Amino acid sequence: MSLTTPNLRPSGRRLAASRVPLYTWTMGSELTGTELLGRVPVGGKRPEATLKRLRRGGLLPKPIPHSLGRGRGVVQIYPVWAEERLRRILALRSDGVRSVPELRWWLWLEGADDLWPRVQADLLAAYPREDQASLEEMQANASEELTADVDMESTVLAKAWANPRHRGYDRRAVRDSVEVETLAHVAIGAGIDGEEPYLSAPLDNTESEETVGDLVDRAWGQGSAMTLDRAINAGVLDPSPWGPGLASASADEARLAAILIGQGLSHPELDAEMKRFGAPWTNRALLVAASLFAIQRSFGP
Repeated sequence: MSLTTPNLRPSGRRLAASRVPLYTWTMGSELTGTELLGRVPVGGKRPEATLKRLRRGGLLPKPIPHSLGRGRGVVQIYPVWAEERLRRILALRSDGVRSVPELRWWLWLEGADDLWPRVQADLLAAYPREDQASLEEMQANASEELTADVDMESTVLAKAWANPRHRGYDRRAVRDSVEVETLAHVAIGAGIDGEEPYLSAPLDNTESEETVGDLVDRAWGQGSAMTLDRAINAGVLDPSPWGPGLASASADEARLAAILIGQGLSHPELDAEMKRFGAPWTNRALLVAASLFAIQRSFGP
């Protein structure tokens, strides 16, 4: 199954296309804390305290004490890759990424597989359990009631998209509010069994021969309708398993999810559906969880 949609990325930053393995190190490939700060000046009055905060957040490895001999003291030894990690942290901070969870997120997406346990905990803490329960409750309704609920939620989502922070489509490519509500209906209905959007249906607000699928391609990028159709048929848009998928994900599955996200290989519907839930960390929790579920369904045993 192909989920390729190059137009999607979690942000404008360029992400690494390949991963690096979990970091390991042995004596002989290390540097002291003094050497680390000499190579990568962190600034401030207490650079050692900065290193301590980064270690506490899991962003830098915990150094190993190394004795210099009787009466000569002890030095703290870091693996040599800590230099590159520290440089990248400082670059991200200068780019406006300040919080520890945010730094963990970007480093993990760029290849720091050792951060997955911390990132997983961050995303689980942000996972929208109440909203997830609402979606599951909606899906359990009778057919007529379900249709009414989806229509109501589509109106809510379309209004939310009016906020530039929650933009769920290319505003230049969508003509009017009717098309926005149609997109919102597609976004919600795609994840609910029995409410899959009819992408071949004609648009209501035009005299042309355009279909809902044509609107999806305009709003989310060419090829999005085909990708959405494949994702629906593969059964990866049902949100109910996403939370458990995030909680149980192995490091190898998380690595694949990071590649999927970093290369923009996620169905366009997902990015729009995530806008139903406001907070950025909630969006990321849904993105990772859905990607993991897609991996398990597509590449698992």
